[in-house]
Amino acid sequence: MDYERHLFSAYDLYDEGKYGAAIYDALYVYELYSADQELIDMGQDELNGVLFSLSNQTRFSLWGKIYQTQGQYLAQGDLASKMSGFRILKYSKALDEVNVQMKVSSIGIDLESIFCLPELFFFLLFSYLVIHKH
Repeated sequence: MDYERHLFSAYDLYDEGKYGAAIYDALYVYELYSADQELIDMGQDELNGVLFSLSNQTRFSLWGKIYQTQGQYLAQGDLASKMSGFRILKYSKALDEVNVQMKVSSIGIDLESIFCLPELFFFLLFSYLVIHKH
């Protein structure tokens, strides 16, 4: 399972002190899981509209741009491909947001009240427990 691989990778990277990389993997799990939950109730017309919006937003980070390009490509395919594109485009947006927080934090400005990384790591802990229960 892709989620599980990224989740364990996030834990390993965190233990190694590679916090930025851990955040990227944790964010991957969180955003793709959240996207899957959104897709449950999303019709194809709504999906097409969201794909258009996410595809046309400006990304600033290198990885945000890379994943946006991949998502844009996937969004041009069949329904399954569009759903994958939605997941990746949501991740690309989140990458930009977390990159802003990491850059600002590195110069001593605390944006914790705006971005909620502690909630992300709580989600990871919960996910870990759920995966190990099964």
